[in-house]
Amino acid sequence: MAMITRCPSCTTMFKVVPDQLRISDGWVKCGMCVQIFDASQHLFHATIQTPPSESPAPPATASATTSAIAHTAPLTPLTPTLSAAFEDIVLSTGSTSAAHPVVPPVSFLREPAMEAPRHRPVARSLLWALAIMLALCLPAQWVYVERNQLAALYPQLQPSLQSLCIPLQCTLSAPMQIESWVIDSAGFDHAGPNGYRLGFTLKNASQITLALPVVELTLTDFADQPIIRRVLTHADLGVTTPTLAAGADWQVALAMNVTSEPSWPKVLGYRLMAFYP
Repeated sequence: MAMITRCPSCTTMFKVVPDQLRISDGWVKCGMCVQIFDASQHLFHATIQTPPSESPAPPATASATTSAIAHTAPLTPLTPTLSAAFEDIVLSTGSTSAAHPVVPPVSFLREPAMEAPRHRPVARSLLWALAIMLALCLPAQWVYVERNQLAALYPQLQPSLQSLCIPLQCTLSAPMQIESWVIDSAGFDHAGPNGYRLGFTLKNASQITLALPVVELTLTDFADQPIIRRVLTHADLGVTTPTLAAGADWQVALAMNVTSEPSWPKVLGYRLMAFYP
C-alpha cells in the first residue's frame, strides 16, 4: 500500500513516505509547478498493480510512475479527518529520541527574514547633524590647543582668543619651543678658592616670541661624570621679562660659590641644558 499526494495547483500526483512527511511537518514542494502545499490534506491510498514477470523489470522513470499511478491505481480518499490520520502516522514511527532525532525545518519552508530599513529619514538627519557637529568641533579643538602659537603668529587675533578663553577658563601665554633655543658663548671660570663665574648667551632662533626656559648647570670631573647639578630658575638668572622676541639674544653673567667636600673630585668641566619645567 503506497501513499500518494496530489498537487492542488497542477493535479500532479507523487508517491510519498511517512518519514518524508514527518521531517517537513507534512509540507512538500511540487516538482512540476514548484508550488508548496500541505500533503496531509491531499493524501490517498493507492495500490499499483503490476503484471507478473519472470525477469525483473527495468526501473521506471518518474514520468512513467506518475502515469501508471494516474491510470491504473484506484484512488481512495483517506478518512475525513486527515489531520488526525496524519498524527497517527507520525506517532506510529516512535518517539523523536535517538532513533528519530529532531530535524530543523527544511530550507524551502523558512520565511525570509524581514530586513529593517537601513536609512530612515530621522536616523539620516541625526547622522548628518552629528557629522556637521564633529566637523565644527575639530577646528575649534585645534584653535584651543594652538591658541598660544596663533596669538604669537597673528597678534591681531589676541583679543578674539582672549575672549574665547574667558568661558573656557584658559589663558594666553608665550609659546614654548625648546628646539628653538640656542646656548652660545658659554664659559665657566674660577674666581677665587670656591668661586666661579658662569656666562652664556641664550638665543631665540624662531620667528615668534617665545617664553624663556630655565637652565640646568652640571659640574663634571675629569671623566665627565656629574658632581653637582643645579637648576637655574628665572629668579637665579635675574629674568625681568619671561619672554624673548624672535631672533633676540639674552646674555647671562652669573657669579656663584661652589662648596665641595674634601672627598669630592675636582671640578674640571660643566654642561648647560635649557628646558621648560
